[in-house]
Amino acid sequence: MVDAYSKDAGYKANIVLINCGTNDAALAIDPPGAGDRMLVQLENIWASPSMSSTCIMLSTVLPNGNAAVKLHQPTINKVYRELVVQQAAAGRCIYLAEMDSSTGGAQSWINVATDISDDGTHPNVSIFSAPAASWVH
Repeated sequence: MVDAYSKDAGYKANIVLINCGTNDAALAIDPPGAGDRMLVQLENIWASPSMSSTCIMLSTVLPNGNAAVKLHQPTINKVYRELVVQQAAAGRCIYLAEMDSSTGGAQSWINVATDISDDGTHPNVSIFSAPAASWVH
């Protein structure tokens, strides 16, 4: 997770979309520590030259058919939600893109049985517009 931004640092984007955490959940890489690891990534972005006011849209982990992801997704999503609240309260431009359909409401659009591809992780073509809508809301 932490090294992902280094390849794109030179672009100086004013908006950064982050969908990260599925692999950490699948591999059970310290799910409670996902927020700390993400904070390092966010701080790397904001500390980059000309990026201190970059607005970050951090998504929760998408629903998944993988048993390990299902087990760890709630923990990772919880720490991501808390991280967004904390960073916004600290004056950072950060928003949550809620991808977790288990929360109900407007984001209850992903059905793992019909909308996730055979690999259990990636949305199929017919549902791509639904996660895209979360970035807008």
